Amino acid sequence: SFYYVEVARVIVRFLISYNRPNLRLISLPDRAARTLQRTAYLLILFVGYGQLFLVPVVEEATSVFVARAVSTLVGAIGVLVLLWVVLANRRRLAAWLQEQVAGGPFEEFLDKAIDRWHYPIVAYLTALFIIVLTNPGNVLLPLLWTSSLAIGTLLIGLIVIEMLERSGRQSIRLPKFLSYRLPMLETRLNRMVPALLNIIRVAVFATVLAMIAHIIGLIDLQDFFTSEFGAWGVSALASAFLIVVLLYFIYIVVASWVDYKLNPFVGEVPTSRTVTLLTLMRNAIAVTLLVVGVMVVLAELGMNIGPLLASAGVLGLAFSFGAQKMVEDIITGVFIQFENAMNVGDVVNVGGVVGTVEKLTVRSVTLRDLHGVVHMIPFSSAAMVSNYMREFSYYVCDMGVAYRENIDEVKQAM
Repeated sequence: SFYYVEVARVIVRFLISYNRPNLRLISLPDRAARTLQRTAYLLILFVGYGQLFLVPVVEEATSVFVARAVSTLVGAIGVLVLLWVVLANRRRLAAWLQEQVAGGPFEEFLDKAIDRWHYPIVAYLTALFIIVLTNPGNVLLPLLWTSSLAIGTLLIGLIVIEMLERSGRQSIRLPKFLSYRLPMLETRLNRMVPALLNIIRVAVFATVLAMIAHIIGLIDLQDFFTSEFGAWGVSALASAFLIVVLLYFIYIVVASWVDYKLNPFVGEVPTSRTVTLLTLMRNAIAVTLLVVGVMVVLAELGMNIGPLLASAGVLGLAFSFGAQKMVEDIITGVFIQFENAMNVGDVVNVGGVVGTVEKLTVRSVTLRDLHGVVHMIPFSSAAMVSNYMREFSYYVCDMGVAYRENIDEVKQAM
């Protein structure tokens, strides 16, 4: 009895650690941690020594019936203490939980649910109290053991989720030489890692719920995982997750390589044509990976993508007939890029508008004219492209000079 009681106390101290906030595995306020640990110690000592030490002594000294009565009394008092603790601290815990979800997307709904957090616990403890009274003997410890397993599983899941959340809040810092060569890699990794951690957190939460349902007897996880549907479902979800991670990793590699090639501080300074083509290539690969990823993930999840591909082909054909202008824009843009008619930074005349090329896509060109106005011109309107900066250019300037100025100073200024 002493062994089991002390092991239970060590586990509680390990999880809560009210006097060591830095070692606390559960994110709780100091006051709540102190109250929770003291209450847990009291119940462990009372119920543990009562059931494992006092009841056997009474049975040895008197009779089995008296020992069962003492066991029932100890269990009933333990349940009543738990019920009193829940009711006495319901508002404090509700206020703390509402602070945790403040500012979230479902704050109003969660606030209402949190105000009633004690309802299911009170119902459970009431049912436990009735079971203890109607079943003489040591029935409380087996029930508490099952409940402890469920609560322990929940606590372990919360600890893992908390650790993942703390890891997600820490940004990745790359070495300076790597950030110098790949300036956008750190930003992309700081976008990718929190998203992956959020997916893992959802998976951990679902796993914890499934294990709790298994512990209390609602489902049988062993039968589920050995069944054909369970094995297929777990395998499909894991494969889909790995495919998404792999495709995003490929995109990061390609985008980082493009950043390296476009970095003017590393190697040769990229030309305007190099900037244009590599940017278009990066965007095209991103779209391709997205489409391929969606198709492969749907196939892994059991969807027959054959009809989807056929429907996409028919839809694309209908779209091409209904959007002939857009198709003309794209085809013309592809040939303009192949013929190197213009690049980012060139001064061109497209569709009667003269300006500097700020952006090039497969469908359109964005110009900024001398007045600062931005024009987005589709390539179907580009009957002729006049480039003022191909190999060399001329600039005609009409400058007025006052009669009082010195001609040599005017020439030097010009």
